[in-house]
Amino acid sequence: MRLAEQFWHNLLTDCKLESGKALVAVSGGPDSVALLHLLLRSPAGFQVEPVIAHVNHQIRDESNADEAFCRKLAESLNFPFVAQKVDVPALAIQPKMSIETAARALRYQALHEMARRHGCAAILLGHTADDQAETVLHNISRGTGVRGLAGMLFRHGMLARPLLNVSKRAILRFLNEQNIAFRVDHTNADVSFRRNRIRHDVLPFLQQNLNPDITGALQRLAANTAEVEAFLQAMANAAQKNATIAQNPNKIILDIDRFSGYFPVLRKYIIRNSLEALSEQEVRPNYEALLRAGQLIEKRQIGKRTTLSGQWELLIDHDGIVIWNGKPRSFAIACHQDEIVYLSEQKTFRYSLLSALPSQKSLTSHGNDIQYVDANAIQGKIRIRSVREGDRFQPLGLKGSKLVNDFFSDRKVPLHKRSSIPVVACATGIIWVVGFQLDERFKVTNRTKSFLKMEFKEAAQ
Repeated sequence: MRLAEQFWHNLLTDCKLESGKALVAVSGGPDSVALLHLLLRSPAGFQVEPVIAHVNHQIRDESNADEAFCRKLAESLNFPFVAQKVDVPALAIQPKMSIETAARALRYQALHEMARRHGCAAILLGHTADDQAETVLHNISRGTGVRGLAGMLFRHGMLARPLLNVSKRAILRFLNEQNIAFRVDHTNADVSFRRNRIRHDVLPFLQQNLNPDITGALQRLAANTAEVEAFLQAMANAAQKNATIAQNPNKIILDIDRFSGYFPVLRKYIIRNSLEALSEQEVRPNYEALLRAGQLIEKRQIGKRTTLSGQWELLIDHDGIVIWNGKPRSFAIACHQDEIVYLSEQKTFRYSLLSALPSQKSLTSHGNDIQYVDANAIQGKIRIRSVREGDRFQPLGLKGSKLVNDFFSDRKVPLHKRSSIPVVACATGIIWVVGFQLDERFKVTNRTKSFLKMEFKEAAQ
């Protein structure tokens, strides 16, 4: 199959590209330049509108010249051109962050930003079969699972790689035959970078001493493993749907019994997929984190937690396995009579001074979201706030005080919900643990002369 035919077969069949705008990542090197020129040879009836994008990493003396080359190339083809500078050295200062890792992270972030800004449904990348072989070896050297052995995919989210089964040799032959100019990145020869060592030292050694077609062998390994990965992912998606009790943008709660009924490999996929979904694909737990999480779940000790990555954690709770940020939101809002206080888009609070006592029926049938309070017992300003460490109150009907957290424990209130439960307080202490219990000191009695109606509302989800 000729290169152009193979390229378009990959693009339409494996990358599932549809007509419309596509961001084409062009570095100026041979692979991305070839991709752009192959894109010009579109089959009849297929319309793709390329937007040429260049990410300037600012780590080479030639970086600005590369950007100028790409801009001139786009102009010569009459295509829109966009560029974005990223500060790789600044990010690489962080612990365990190499120049390579920082450049990759910022490059993909910039490409996604430019694609969204220009309404592109896909980002075309020039990765080749040689890049795939290097990626698989790189992942093996770090210790990887099935996903790592699968290497890069033809299509992953917005990213499309139509040259993934095309050799670098075929790319260079095409460029030479068509007399197409490209840039050469001399840092690719620097073996102090891990990938360059694989490219210049490891792959040639394996080719000479183990298998002359080692690149092809690694490419086939990746292709076969990608099928296994797709199967496991489909199984994990079904398992996660079955095991999920609740989900919102901040947390996912899994039924621990259903979760534990799956094979260990699917349990790892469920945890990883949950974290990736919550972090919008920006965070992925490593093997050690998944192992710790699995061991924690097996013990089923309520209150135990482990870090998955950064602030993200897994918590064993009363109502299941919680994967969330874990950082409680602290708040304190001053309240004024008849004013609606918005705790969030869904939650509101207000209090009103009433001129007459409600009927006995209204006092007993209002549920936990409305409370009537003796106004004369209030001192100072009324505030609605989050629970603080050491908070105490006197639950209705009890003679002594109790820690709010002990009260929650007695009621088996899930740990992940406690930080979002507000309390209404004044200078003399907590008036109401919202949705649960009034403080004994503020209850309405036969001697009450003036009272407040406090109302908490939560929109149906």
